[in-house]
Amino acid sequence: QPYLVINPNASDLMIERRWPTRRFAALIDQLSTRLKLPVLLIGLPSEQAYVASVVELLHEGENAQVQNLAGALSLGGLLALLERARCLITNDTGPMHMAWALGTPAVCLFGPVDPAHYGWSGANVEIVYHRVYCSPCLHEADEPPCRGDNICMQRIEVDPVLAAIQRILAGPVPNHPSAFEPGFFVDDGGLPLGRVVRGSIEKVVS
Repeated sequence: QPYLVINPNASDLMIERRWPTRRFAALIDQLSTRLKLPVLLIGLPSEQAYVASVVELLHEGENAQVQNLAGALSLGGLLALLERARCLITNDTGPMHMAWALGTPAVCLFGPVDPAHYGWSGANVEIVYHRVYCSPCLHEADEPPCRGDNICMQRIEVDPVLAAIQRILAGPVPNHPSAFEPGFFVDDGGLPLGRVVRGSIEKVVS
């Protein structure tokens, strides 16, 4: 039977890469209502409680096809699960790279890291990323400027993620260029804030 895999976790390298639990729960509610596909949640044994907190937020009756497999799989079992999945929905963390290597369709949520960092341009991958002035911070600062209030991830709404999943399932999604865009930023009202230049990039011209 076709199924979806969701990875709501991010490693201790930067937990700010997590999309909010309420957004994941709202997405699963929508998937259960619209697609009627089983949803399998994954994670490490240490992430069982966090994954369970997502399940607890589901609307009553919407968790019938949801299974928390966090901590229940070996590495080989996880790879087999990902290989056969119709789609993986994930934050920027290990299972995302596993899915890319396996050729598994994936919807990848970025924030503290610019997806252009990986230069990914493969097929059947949808990247959701809303650039903010302090992103990417993971490779630029020892401590995130937001101090845990990850506005880059909070700006990702449920509907664009759901739409990306539906495009993947309708597939195939063709190759697309790397998601790099010039660093122009606007405020919530659409007014320009200017251009931000990453300090880690050396000036080519003096």
